[in-house]
Amino acid sequence: MTNFEKYKKELKDIGSRKFSVTKSGEITKCHLETCFECIFKTDCRDKSWEWLFEEAEILTENEKELINVINSMRPKYYKFRYIARNVDNNLFLSSFEPYLTENKNYKSLGVYDTIRVDKNLFKNITYETGVFDIKLNKFIENTVEGAKL
Repeated sequence: MTNFEKYKKELKDIGSRKFSVTKSGEITKCHLETCFECIFKTDCRDKSWEWLFEEAEILTENEKELINVINSMRPKYYKFRYIARNVDNNLFLSSFEPYLTENKNYKSLGVYDTIRVDKNLFKNITYETGVFDIKLNKFIENTVEGAKL
């Protein structure tokens, strides 16, 4: 997913081709007096165009830090690598790749390799986007009992 695909609605709402991206990731209308707050600095035209076609960051810095803190308390072989959200909006972290069951919910191999997390976290991960691989920083294909849909 590119930044354009991820932020299409926000860019349309701005109603201008001149936009800025704050260091916290917020898309705003470009105001030349706020260049120091923008990730493009003063080279807006070229950098903003290139940015539109770059792969979007899925996890925020706070979400990455949360995963790092949780993983720092886990044994080496059980570090969480995947994030999945079920059709009922329940969200979980898993050490092993979750698969999609016949009843359209994600499931992982064991009881001790997953934890449920607050469903208000990880807003960019939805049931429709599928399982997110933290290590590879990308979504992976949905499967039913290991078979492709």
